[in-house]
Amino acid sequence: MKTKSIWTLSRGETARFLRALATAIEEGESEVNGFGIQLAELIKFKLKFTQLAGDTLEVKFSGRFAPTGEDDDEGYSKLKKRMQVYWRSIRQSAEQGEIPSQELLSVFLVDARRMTTFAGYGDPYYSVFLESCRRLEEAIAAGDVAEIQAAVQALDAQKKACHGRSK
Repeated sequence: MKTKSIWTLSRGETARFLRALATAIEEGESEVNGFGIQLAELIKFKLKFTQLAGDTLEVKFSGRFAPTGEDDDEGYSKLKKRMQVYWRSIRQSAEQGEIPSQELLSVFLVDARRMTTFAGYGDPYYSVFLESCRRLEEAIAAGDVAEIQAAVQALDAQKKACHGRSK
């Protein structure tokens, strides 16, 4: 699982953040005091500082936690690669005016729901994505090819927008 935090801080606040981080690491604390960063089970992290206008900096903290044992060992990337294969088949069926197989859709939807449990990968858009998945599922159940094609196009547009935001 990943975590990400972004702050806009003055130089003094940035120094205070770095001191709090150093103290937490040195003393084996589970949280960075005053910043809400959980260090327990954190296996790696990155800091990025960007000078903004005036005396402020943008501070980005991103980290990765050890797997919790609830299928986290699969990882987000592996899940997304598998979903891509299923999605390609669903999209091709829709483009050819065919109804995608219920089995293929079921596997894709299980993975889609799993994908939305990963924090830090577009969380604000998960509910819209899941609603679009529900729309596709209903269209396939009804056998409505036009609605299937519309739902596939909507999901494809959401995927492109999401992937564009993360680049």
